[in-house]
Amino acid sequence: MKDKKLLTHFGYLFVREILVVLPETIIEDDISSTREFDAINSSNWNDVRLKLPSNYDENIGFLLEFRPMENVITYKEKVAFVFFATLMRRMISDEKLGLNFYLPISKINQNFQTAVKREAFSKQKMFFRKYFCKLIHGKLVECDELVELTMEEFLLGT
Repeated sequence: MKDKKLLTHFGYLFVREILVVLPETIIEDDISSTREFDAINSSNWNDVRLKLPSNYDENIGFLLEFRPMENVITYKEKVAFVFFATLMRRMISDEKLGLNFYLPISKINQNFQTAVKREAFSKQKMFFRKYFCKLIHGKLVECDELVELTMEEFLLGT
């Protein structure tokens, strides 16, 4: 695995939830099953989940499942959210941009606690990286500096 930060993320999954035992799989020795990984992954992250292919013989690849809202939204809001998530996925996976959204796990936990407060979108401040891209105004920048912004400031600019 080339991405050391992703490898560290998987390490944190096992540190936070050391052992998940499913009664129906205690005797089973099936290395092609992803049930154990799914159980560990779902017990750590509530809003985003990495889903492995259910069958390695199929060529469907990995899936990333977003579960950010638990309130009822309209059809138009749902379409807008899916469109936004699709654009974000395309930007993040574009190797030419070299985007980096990594945050320390402690800041992610703080953001999650802040996000559930009243009027979080417009009034509560959350942590974001100051620079997502290594190339800023034609210069290479290695900056891990974090800033606190409201979601409104982040999405609309400050």
